[in-house]
Amino acid sequence: MQKPQAGKSTNPRIEHVVVLMMENRSFDHMVGYLKSLNPEVEGVTGRETCPNDPLKPREGSTKVSDDAPYVALVDPSHSYAATKKQCFGYGPVKAPAPMTGFVRNYAENDDFVVGADIMSCFNPKTLPTLNTLANEFAIFDHWHSSLPGPTQPNRMFLHSATSHGLTANNVAELTEGMPQKTIFDSLNEAGLDWRVYFHDLPSVLLMRNMRDLKYVGKINYFDYFYEAAASGDLPPYTFLDPRWFTFFEWEASDQHPPHDVRPGEYLLAKIYQALRNGPKWNSTLFIVTYDEHGGYWDHVPTPFGAPRPDDVPNDEGFEFNRLGVRVPTIMASPWINKGTVIHAPPQAHYEHSSVPATLKKLFNLPHFLTRRDAWAATFDHVVNQRDTPRTDCPTSLPVPGPKALHEQWEKFSGSAISPSETAAGGVEQSTSTMSKDPITDLQREWTAIARGLDDQSSTEGWLSSLQEQMLQNEHQAAIFAQQQVRKFFERQKHQLLALKAQADTKQQ
Repeated sequence: MQKPQAGKSTNPRIEHVVVLMMENRSFDHMVGYLKSLNPEVEGVTGRETCPNDPLKPREGSTKVSDDAPYVALVDPSHSYAATKKQCFGYGPVKAPAPMTGFVRNYAENDDFVVGADIMSCFNPKTLPTLNTLANEFAIFDHWHSSLPGPTQPNRMFLHSATSHGLTANNVAELTEGMPQKTIFDSLNEAGLDWRVYFHDLPSVLLMRNMRDLKYVGKINYFDYFYEAAASGDLPPYTFLDPRWFTFFEWEASDQHPPHDVRPGEYLLAKIYQALRNGPKWNSTLFIVTYDEHGGYWDHVPTPFGAPRPDDVPNDEGFEFNRLGVRVPTIMASPWINKGTVIHAPPQAHYEHSSVPATLKKLFNLPHFLTRRDAWAATFDHVVNQRDTPRTDCPTSLPVPGPKALHEQWEKFSGSAISPSETAAGGVEQSTSTMSKDPITDLQREWTAIARGLDDQSSTEGWLSSLQEQMLQNEHQAAIFAQQQVRKFFERQKHQLLALKAQADTKQQ
């Protein structure tokens, strides 16, 4: 039997994979109460509890609730060290993880919160977009983040099946750009197209290779995604970024605490609607997942037994043999039956490396990226339930909030904020709408990546480094990131024009 060539999908029901990765929410926190609508989901019943202090049983416990607010008070701790305490209850690291340290860890990391708040989850009616999508298609109730730690290492696993030894968001390395090979590189080597669409900063620029001139034109503002979906111009792989910063009425949509989760719901609905009503719907698999749990409670033990992806050392002594906390992962396709629940696979696990692993399998790519994606469970079977595509898939999804908010989100959903708006801090905008919120740790990482887009040995690099150090609030960070990204792409275009001019001169 002849082996299929790279480029043609081995499953004609999936010719286009579209991935949206959101921020910092656990499975139980976002969709645990979906169990009330679909008992097959390993979610929550409302009777689950977590000790207030796992080392002091007499202090009682806190019961899970379904009253999570749209806007969190703080950003819960979710570092490698904090996650270890949350999962192992301040005790030894051994299987199975008791998942008993969430309440204490949340309380001791911030003086302004009550530990019990970390047990607040969303009712399906409160997050109708995410929960309707899950109920209409497939939800994975045993998909874990790739390591027990923060954003950037987990995002790297989705792109490259390794964090190159990082369990923390190392600003110096993020500025320089991470050196490992990515799934984008593998697709490019096989002659396969891919695209990345972003709002204010492309997260993939944390990878050094993604800053290469050869990828000019493959990373675009989000407006172009909607045009591509409407025209059917979808490549084999598309990766989508939410908006990281609130800039006047352009609200952040990443759902990272303390951002309002509702703009993220609106973004999800808008993406789904664009794909569902586009000409390539019958051959598209849409995936929404979350990078990590963000410190929020989940009751399912974190798995042991994952292979170390490579031999890059880790400063904290972590062997990369444990996965992180469960995160919501939902897949939509007309080939998926309504109410599908995908449980843990018989071997390996579903985690972020499952994305490059499945892309390799689908498009017959010649090599795995690391030992981790060679091990991770693949999910292409999710579309093998039916002989014909569904015709009853909803054409739109419900969105929380009043109509006036929906109209505002729609008006400012475009990503192409003009240079004049960025430079002026917004045209004809009141300072009362300016986000004066402190810069979160995640936003500091984005501005570090933005700073790294300049040559750090140049005068321009020195100036951008100085500018970044002076940022005091989210609004200023938004301006800095947008200006840096715009300069980066303009510089790349000029470099390409110069190279073309040199080539033309040689031919004369």
